[in-house]
Amino acid sequence: MARPKKQGYSERVELLRTRYETGQDIWTGNDLENEDLAEWQLIMGLREAERIRREGRELATHSA
Repeated sequence: MARPKKQGYSERVELLRTRYETGQDIWTGNDLENEDLAEWQLIMGLREAERIRREGRELATHSA
């Protein structure tokens, strides 16, 4: 049987997700710097490229 989730779990997850999406350290909320920032920018660039690739594939499928 699953353990009930603590109150506020969803809010905490949303806070961590928002920090990650905006380039902040998920634990402190401080802006990422140096290697951490470079890695985050690389990951965000790859995610965007994948999103664009998928959209292009969907458009090709619908127009065929």
